Amino acid sequence: MAVALTAFDGATVATPVANPVMISAGDSLMWGQGLLPQNRFREIVRLRLEAELGQPVTELSLARSGARCTPPSIQIPRNPTGDAESDDVAVRDSLLDATSPAVPSRYSASNFTREIPGPVPTTLRQLESALGILSDPANASDPASVRLILLDGGINDTGIGNIIAPTAAIEEGGPLASWEAWIFAAAVQVRNKMIETLRFALTNFPNAAIVVNGYFPVFSMYSSAALFRVQALVAIHYVPGLNFVAPLTIAAAADASRAWQVASNRRLRQAIATVRAEFPGRNVFFARSGIERERCLFAPFTMLWDYDGVPDVTPTNELDVAMILAGITPHDEVAVQRHAAVTAAGFTDPVRAATSIMASVGHPNVAGARDYAESIIDALEFGGVFTPSRSPCDQAAAARRRNCQAGRDTWDFAVQRTVVGMETACSGAADALFGAAGTAVGVAGAALNRLAGRPAAVADCYAGTGAAIDACAATEATAIAACNATLATTLAGPCAIFCTQFTNCNGQFAAWDPRRYACQAARVGCVAAAATARVACRVAAEATRAACVGMAVAAGVTCRAAAVVTDTACATGQVIAGVADVAVAAGALIVAGGVALVGVAVIAGCRIAQAAVSLGGRLIGAAGHLVCNLVGGARWIGCRAGAALAGVTAATARR
Repeated sequence: MAVALTAFDGATVATPVANPVMISAGDSLMWGQGLLPQNRFREIVRLRLEAELGQPVTELSLARSGARCTPPSIQIPRNPTGDAESDDVAVRDSLLDATSPAVPSRYSASNFTREIPGPVPTTLRQLESALGILSDPANASDPASVRLILLDGGINDTGIGNIIAPTAAIEEGGPLASWEAWIFAAAVQVRNKMIETLRFALTNFPNAAIVVNGYFPVFSMYSSAALFRVQALVAIHYVPGLNFVAPLTIAAAADASRAWQVASNRRLRQAIATVRAEFPGRNVFFARSGIERERCLFAPFTMLWDYDGVPDVTPTNELDVAMILAGITPHDEVAVQRHAAVTAAGFTDPVRAATSIMASVGHPNVAGARDYAESIIDALEFGGVFTPSRSPCDQAAAARRRNCQAGRDTWDFAVQRTVVGMETACSGAADALFGAAGTAVGVAGAALNRLAGRPAAVADCYAGTGAAIDACAATEATAIAACNATLATTLAGPCAIFCTQFTNCNGQFAAWDPRRYACQAARVGCVAAAATARVACRVAAEATRAACVGMAVAAGVTCRAAAVVTDTACATGQVIAGVADVAVAAGALIVAGGVALVGVAVIAGCRIAQAAVSLGGRLIGAAGHLVCNLVGGARWIGCRAGAALAGVTAATARR
């Protein structure tokens, strides 16, 4: 069999041994964090249901602190870290396991174990467990006997830390100003997840009326009177290191909290409208919290648990001592019991232990629980499930006030949607402008990078000049050497002109022979002619060499000049390019600065416009709400006057 109903003793005031006609499922709000069982709002509702039915009412409560609404597989769009879906299924299955003698210790209601936050079982799995437990013949129960189901869920799927601090908004690339837009978008998951949960409840508990609780803003501008208390809460309990001292950040936190209230409540109402259309004739209602403005955390008339520095237990470890010295100790009805549960859990992580001990902070206190109970009972009365507890005039007035508030909520959502739409448009325009500015800065950076390399490029231009000049000199020297070699060859060859005739005049002719003297004369002439020819050849060869050397020197000079001119032209080109780089960088930076200024102006203008729309919308909404209530008040006076007149007339007639 599934776990026996008796195993849930401690979850409610009434011992769950009879056939339950009331089920509660959800998170810490539904569980009643920090409250004694008799002060939880579901106990007040249970007593009213008991009076309505005229019989004892047993409640099966499966709610637990920290529970998400649905498993991660239905998570839209963000899945905070935590237990896996398999763990969620495991808890459900353990409640339906015939061999399991009791509720798992971490989920047991006894010893206030459910005061310790944990993501599973989710609200949907809690309902699945309730169905299995009530369907088990051994429990002598019947799901069709359930008359009332109280539900909530969604805030832990979004992440309370992401609502009271812009953690996820910053992680996902948005500045602090996009905090509200992130919350507005994230709240869509509340609708989708609640639709899945309500479909299951309506399908499997055919005779039950269902009330879905709305959420409240943790902070408001009234919380600003306790700046450092807010800082301590955010820094220690949720977001270490995030500074929340500045009043502007407190205002942002208050706006974000209000954005969560407006967006999530609207999405829950949409979920209810969706399933009403799918399950015609079924009673599904929304219970709006009245915890807002001066009733928020640290506000003058707060309806939420805060913290104090009063020790609740005798310190037994360093964490207890540190929390007492820091003045951070819980201030609720079950602080001692929750501390004992945390100690028994044996957490090794001091952060998890501290946040578990402080888990009541920001949850409804006794007055806040009564406010929720009244809202739930009103929803059931106006829905025709409960008999009205007010006189006809008072009931009509209360209905008008309820309608006025619903109208105000619808208006506030429309204003918030407009502001978020403006945020999207402004962000898109600003992103485009800043993107263009970034591109211009990139162009300037590239130009400056090139400019930084110009001196080296100029040096590179002259890096080969010496070698080129040396090559020119070598070529010149080679050419001159060739000229000299040609000269030497010419002198040794063509210019080696000598007289080889008339060399034996004396031996050939006798001394008295005239021919001897003629031969000698011819010899002298021949030698003279050869010498003349030789000199002429050498002069011509030297002239040729001189011309050759001149041409070699001229070629060398030309070669050297060409090398220097080419390299100088290269260097000049780099200098000119550097000047162009400076111009490009300066122009790009001017463009970037101008575009960035336009982007800043767009953001500033958008923020001013958003603030104007938000403020104007709130003022119009407040004025409309006031007028609506004034008209309702006048109608109530008229109703009471009519009732009094009818009473007087009836009394007169009896006389």
